[in-house]
Amino acid sequence: MHTQGEELVELVARLREIEERIVELTAILNALPAHIALLDTDGNIIDVNQAWRRFGETNLLIDSRDGVGYNYLQVCDAAPLEAAEAHRTAAGIRAVLAGELETFSLEYPCHGPEVKRWFNLVVAPLRLFHRGGVVVMHIDITDRKLVELDLQRAVNLFKASNDGVVITDAEGVIRDVNPAFSLISGFGREELLAQHITFHPGLNGHGLGAEIERGVEQAGYWSGEVRSRRKNGEVYIQKVSVSGIRGEQGQIINYISVVPSVTRLREHEAELDRVAHHDVLTDRTAQPPAAH
Repeated sequence: MHTQGEELVELVARLREIEERIVELTAILNALPAHIALLDTDGNIIDVNQAWRRFGETNLLIDSRDGVGYNYLQVCDAAPLEAAEAHRTAAGIRAVLAGELETFSLEYPCHGPEVKRWFNLVVAPLRLFHRGGVVVMHIDITDRKLVELDLQRAVNLFKASNDGVVITDAEGVIRDVNPAFSLISGFGREELLAQHITFHPGLNGHGLGAEIERGVEQAGYWSGEVRSRRKNGEVYIQKVSVSGIRGEQGQIINYISVVPSVTRLREHEAELDRVAHHDVLTDRTAQPPAAH
């Protein structure tokens, strides 16, 4: 049997071990960029990390206690009815506390008068020294969200453009086309995907053509006239501008080709026809030779 003194020594050692563990966990929490709060089983904030405190100080959202002692669930419940994210958050936290969900996550905007931000909220059970509660993390995803919005705007422009747009890989294999290019060429999008583009100055063939590739490599773009073929077999001349997208190592990984809309293409064809039959010396349209 352990003597009372031995039990006391073991208890002190155990408390010291727990204290060291808490110090380690606190250091880890404070090193994380996410805004983290620890909630007890009633939803009261029992501790927060440095990122939480800095965000509160910067945005004047919480008092000198950094929110510790506030009931997170009550704050969410008190939000206006139109603040749907707050009420969904409260429901998610309660579900995790009740064991109905292992985790809960939610993306939400947190915009200020001058700055727009987005966060991803993650709720997970708090399993620390057999203590109940949850960990609430607010992860700043603003940079990712802005990139997504830029990409969405680019996609919308790509689809809505009146000019035809073709995206190929470095080998000239088509990866995407917009509806306008399908209208110009007569080919549906699915028919063109994985096919080689046939832009060549003055001829048809596979790839972009050495002259185009050389121009993009040296100047970043190439612009000129090319000969292409519609789905019905009709050969036509069209203007095209080709730009290159470079990878991290500076190598070209994609080509973006832009061709005029159908209206501008018809105008260009009419101009080519006019020039071909116009006598610049007499300023008259050349007449075909009379039949004998």
